[in-house]
Amino acid sequence: MRGADPAARRALLATACREFRAPQVRWIGAYYVVLFCLLRFPFHTYQPFLARAGADDPLFVGGLFFALNVVAAPFSRMTPWLVARSGHRALFWSMPILIAVSLVAMAGNAGAFGIALFFVHQIPFGTHWAIVHDWINHRIGGASRATVLSAMSFAGRIAFGAMFPLVMALDDIGLAYRVVGIGGLVATALVMVAMPKRA
Repeated sequence: MRGADPAARRALLATACREFRAPQVRWIGAYYVVLFCLLRFPFHTYQPFLARAGADDPLFVGGLFFALNVVAAPFSRMTPWLVARSGHRALFWSMPILIAVSLVAMAGNAGAFGIALFFVHQIPFGTHWAIVHDWINHRIGGASRATVLSAMSFAGRIAFGAMFPLVMALDDIGLAYRVVGIGGLVATALVMVAMPKRA
């Protein structure tokens, strides 16, 4: 909204605030915060995990991150097919649960199996934003859609910024993975049970 007329900017923000009064919009915001934190945690701790596994050679790490992006790309393209086949509700449940369970599994597996689970994270990583966008596009008017999405992204970053140092203060990457994984399962159950019936 940089450079926009101040009155138009105020009107857009007011529209976005009205949208957030709707239970469905508040719910998708809470859901996105949970999913964002679960996705971001392993992304920011892959290298410490690799060092713990003795696989932190720079060439290996670079090749691994390249391979992770290659795996994520086709899942982004498959998103419309996944939504049509499974529906939003099943995908909303499965994405955070998939990440959370893999984090718990990684907590006790510092070797090749734990590193292989990095690739599991690419499934929700490649699909989550498109699925959330699709859900919002059917429920929020175009005038405030971008502002709502930006507010959700900002809320996710704030939540992760608060969570990450607390978890890393445990000073044990395996324990941190276990705490985030179990906490993610609990948070997913709470937010999904709270999903509005008309959502």
